Amino acid sequence: MTNVKPLHSRSFFCKPVTVFEIENKISLPSPNNKTYGLYSCPIRALKCAKSIVSLPLAEIINMSILTGIYSSKLKLSKVIPIFKCYDETDPSNYRLISLLSIFNQNFEKLMYNCLKSFIEENELLYEAQYGFREKSSTKHSLHALQIPSRRFWIRKCFHVES
Repeated sequence: MTNVKPLHSRSFFCKPVTVFEIENKISLPSPNNKTYGLYSCPIRALKCAKSIVSLPLAEIINMSILTGIYSSKLKLSKVIPIFKCYDETDPSNYRLISLLSIFNQNFEKLMYNCLKSFIEENELLYEAQYGFREKSSTKHSLHALQIPSRRFWIRKCFHVES
């Protein structure tokens, strides 16, 4: 019974977001004229004010993570129809894009990094999970399938016993 790990050792934990992380996210290259969603601000203005807004943003994000409460206003997006082709009067010829607030985008990126590091540190994904993983693709899965197949055919053709 002493070798059993306590359940809480693998409980999800997100380290508090720092002012430095917020400033780095804001400083990342992005077009200053990029369209932004509801309850947002121009990217250029946010970059200019990053030293002022980073501390309050870090506190808001950390409180949101701690309490599990996320502002309902930041969940709203500006939806824009983009014409694809053919008849402009047919609604099925449009695809919708949702523009989120720049604050929402930064929050999502920070949460993504937190979840990704937790999953990697605790080795929660199966080693043969190739999709949606960094430095991994369908080529890797095809290669993994080829190896056993190649061994099978070598044994079969050359009558090699395993």
